[in-house]
Amino acid sequence: APNGYVINEETFAFEIKEDGEIIKHIVKNKKEEKASLPSKPNKPTPSGEVKPSADVKPVQQPNIHNEVRLPATGGVGNEFTALFVLGIGFIIAGAYVLRMKNRKEM
Repeated sequence: APNGYVINEETFAFEIKEDGEIIKHIVKNKKEEKASLPSKPNKPTPSGEVKPSADVKPVQQPNIHNEVRLPATGGVGNEFTALFVLGIGFIIAGAYVLRMKNRKEM
């Protein structure tokens, strides 16, 4: 049962007939009874001025900027890195092909 409710533990029997008729039965849980709240307490009246203590820090205002900051998951800059590695690979492959071509001519 959800918070604040008591489970209804009563068992319900039903029979499935041959025609396959759907049986609907709704069971409702009972709401927990809570003790009633007392009436509002009397507020003490201060005698004289109340001075804030030196330990009290001013409340910071929430950040009003509507800027959304997403976590860096590697999505930015991957294109440059991939192109750089691909370019280095082509340079190495070209140097290898030229070296093999020069060896065959000798």
